[in-house]
Amino acid sequence: NLLLTEFPDIDNVNKLPTSASFAEKKRVWELHKDIPMVCWKANMVLAWLEVECQMPMYSQMCYENIKSGKLLLELSDSELEAGLGLGNTMHRRKLRLAIEDYRDPSVV
Repeated sequence: NLLLTEFPDIDNVNKLPTSASFAEKKRVWELHKDIPMVCWKANMVLAWLEVECQMPMYSQMCYENIKSGKLLLELSDSELEAGLGLGNTMHRRKLRLAIEDYRDPSVV
């Protein structure tokens, strides 16, 4: 797999528990932030949500429901709301814009 060759560390951080410290999540984010979102595993989604988006209040539902960056990219607004418990309209908008920033333009 080209991505695993290009980013060999991707398999070294499979599942990051919600109990992991912010510093651990930040380390995971910093090490792997250049990997395309479509290749992210659950740990990267969780680290991105908490570190980059600063939305730790949705961590538990993210951990339970969002298993990959590919899935995150495919979710509609209503699925995001249900999957993460995003009741706040501004939070939903912030997250949607953040997701769109990571969308590969060649895939659209």
